[in-house]
Amino acid sequence: MQFYTLGIYEKAMPDTLSLEDKLLAAKENGFDFLELCIDQDSSRQNRLDWPAKDRADLRHFMSSHVITAATLSLSALRDFPLGSPDPGRASHGIGMLRKSIDLASDLGCRIVLINAYDVFDEESGEGTGLRFLANLDHCTRYAAARGVMIGLENADRAFGDTVRKTSRLVRKIGSPFLKIYADIGNVANACARSSEDPLSDLDSGLGMIAAVHLKDTLPGRYRFVRFGEGHVSFGPCISRLMQAGVGLYTAELFWTEGTDWTAEMRFVHGFLRNHFPEPVRPADQH
Repeated sequence: MQFYTLGIYEKAMPDTLSLEDKLLAAKENGFDFLELCIDQDSSRQNRLDWPAKDRADLRHFMSSHVITAATLSLSALRDFPLGSPDPGRASHGIGMLRKSIDLASDLGCRIVLINAYDVFDEESGEGTGLRFLANLDHCTRYAAARGVMIGLENADRAFGDTVRKTSRLVRKIGSPFLKIYADIGNVANACARSSEDPLSDLDSGLGMIAAVHLKDTLPGRYRFVRFGEGHVSFGPCISRLMQAGVGLYTAELFWTEGTDWTAEMRFVHGFLRNHFPEPVRPADQH
């Protein structure tokens, strides 16, 4: 018997909704959890400084309504990459990641996702890579002390655009609290450039993949490709990952103004569920 849970990215819904409403919408549209997002938006970054009562209230809400925020995506590190040659930017990034780990611990999130960027808008080199690893090691040790895992996502920069590259970074740190958060859409784009088989790339990280982003992409397009209209082979990828024991998946869907977001969530939910080999989730066994 195989088990899995399927979550939905917070940004699949408009920001006019409260976080509580987003959690309820995720549940009502068939998803098992919500992935929180801390990005460049100041209102989301303010969550890192929530007082203890606000954190406790949200956790109580999730418990009362039987819906969780299992993962947290810290995409705000694009502005403050851990490998930045600017000590101030790198230090701020470390602080944000540590605060995200604290927030995840308080809310019950299992994984904090960060992108495999040594730098984002600066020139990458040996120094930025070494600095990234040193600062990532520091943050991973902090995460281990809080019992929270960091998930390193293969992103859209050459430094870490494949699972193979991110697995090398994970091995260098060598901690049980640093694993891969694979993005199969990013894998498809990276492999299209190199002519590598996406399944072969996923195979290179098996045993280190803790969670997976499910999204569709096209060469050069990493967002806003409707599920089923890109070049991602969902069935073979999900089958390979499930066989390897990966059980935590998130639909990375982005809301765009003027679209019926609930209809799109329902479409994505049905589209993805149909690609799993066995529709059994842990909640079904309670």
